[in-house]
Amino acid sequence: MCSDRAARRPPTAGARLLAAAIALGACVAADATRVIEQPEGAYETALAEVTLPAGPVGRVSFPPCAGCTPVSLPVSPQTTYFIERSQVPLEALARAAADAAAAGRADETAVYIFYDVETRRVNRLVLDRLDD
Repeated sequence: MCSDRAARRPPTAGARLLAAAIALGACVAADATRVIEQPEGAYETALAEVTLPAGPVGRVSFPPCAGCTPVSLPVSPQTTYFIERSQVPLEALARAAADAAAAGRADETAVYIFYDVETRRVNRLVLDRLDD
């Protein structure tokens, strides 16, 4: 009768070399991982909390959370504006925002503010009517 312990042999040099190669390969693979940069950040807030820019060069201001100090991010002529999925000029976005506020829907209308993480400049503003 043979016990399992008695039947086991110590690892051979080849087995130890194979284990070391696998471990080294894992370390090399771990060292080759990519760091993914986040080029864009975003805020979501209610229209009632947002001050839209007055022109193509200006600022959009809003509190990032209830009770937080307002954030003010710059817009530029490269900033794009959307009402839901349709790209519109800033004037059309401002008009739609004013119409929503006048109709009492400022709390039910979301504004998504996408900005460049490095420069903090607004890339796009999206007005989304949540009741549609």
